[in-house]
Amino acid sequence: DAERPAPPATDPDTGRAAARAALRPRDVAPLTGPAVVAELRAETNLAVGDAAWSLAQPLAEAGLLAAVQTVTEGGVTAEEVAAAADGRPLVVAVRDAYRSPWQIAWLDGLRAARPDAVLVALGMSVDAERATGPAIAAHGAARVVTRAVADLLRGD
Repeated sequence: DAERPAPPATDPDTGRAAARAALRPRDVAPLTGPAVVAELRAETNLAVGDAAWSLAQPLAEAGLLAAVQTVTEGGVTAEEVAAAADGRPLVVAVRDAYRSPWQIAWLDGLRAARPDAVLVALGMSVDAERATGPAIAAHGAARVVTRAVADLLRGD
């Protein structure tokens, strides 16, 4: 039996730099202060399961989280989130919202109430492409990706 070679040493920042390079922001400026973050959560499905992801966590670590709202079907409305974020930046994280009529309607309501809200598409980029206003296509919801989004929103 031949001994396997050791895996190459990697710089822990390499993944973060790659995730940052993959982000596709449009009309996004650094946050002016701690933000209210709304995370739209669809029901689990067989393809994804109950995948864990959060944009609020890395923003909190960066000192940029004022509050987090978990949005589910039939839960808090876009207007209620917009009112809760009055006077603060608002960031909305979605993961494949285009597949869900209630999420599309929720986002449309939010755009009417807060056209300045930053939409972060953590799944397919189609969510960012269909959005008007500031948006980031992140191409994934892994921790390294959400940290890269937080870096971008911090102005790094």
